[in-house]
Amino acid sequence: MCAYTLDGINLGSVKKEHMGITSDLDTFNFPGSGTKDTESFDYGDTKNAIIISGEYSADTLADLINWVVSVWSLQNGDQDTIVYHSDLLDASTSGDYQDGNVLVKVGSFDWDYVAGRPLIISWTLKLVESC
Repeated sequence: MCAYTLDGINLGSVKKEHMGITSDLDTFNFPGSGTKDTESFDYGDTKNAIIISGEYSADTLADLINWVVSVWSLQNGDQDTIVYHSDLLDASTSGDYQDGNVLVKVGSFDWDYVAGRPLIISWTLKLVESC
């Protein structure tokens, strides 16, 4: 079983880990034109994004709420770079990810209760590699 942590917080059972690269594209259409006439400009640089999703279970509702608040507090409008650790990255890559640690900032954190399972939530985190 892989160990997944974000700023030292255990992420529970990770079901999916996706890495991709994104660009900041500014797109627009002139009025009356179709999608084939879309103009786009690449003003920014590329960014590595890591999207992970999974489930977290707790023994009590208070523990579950504390976990959500702990992860939520990482995305606070004045973020410091934090460490995301994945044993999967450690085992499958080299170079920058050789030790399984990646410096990131939190792009988004979404969570939902799992129906019929009151002490389990499903969650998705979007992380952006940062320095």
